[in-house]
Amino acid sequence: MTTRRPKANEVYWENPPALARYRSTWAEEYPDLASGLVTVEETRYGPVVGSHRVEIPKDNRKFVDCSNEFCYGGGYDVQKLIGGLYRERKTEGDDLKKCLGSEGSPKGRRRTGPCMHIFHATAQLTYREDQPSPLPG
Repeated sequence: MTTRRPKANEVYWENPPALARYRSTWAEEYPDLASGLVTVEETRYGPVVGSHRVEIPKDNRKFVDCSNEFCYGGGYDVQKLIGGLYRERKTEGDDLKKCLGSEGSPKGRRRTGPCMHIFHATAQLTYREDQPSPLPG
């Protein structure tokens, strides 16, 4: 019998990173970001095994979960891609990363190695237009 393993989103929301002061929304973290779309294709040794979409700000997922049933804490960190594009004010970009998780035995008692799923993400962002500052009187 296989035990269901928590994925990246669940691990993040239940145990936030040590330096995170609070769990925030996209609008709180990136106030100049009007909208965005991240499309992620998940592969294992070549063929596509999953396709995911994250719409910003509607969808507050920070990770796309790995579909590997033996993977613990696995997925793709959407926030890293968005943060990098936002800092440079880029409107589009892509990324290729290995799964963050590790595979384990069917009962979940031991970890056997890294998850072999690969995530290819593409992002399109739109920023809020700058409002003209009022002229001094």
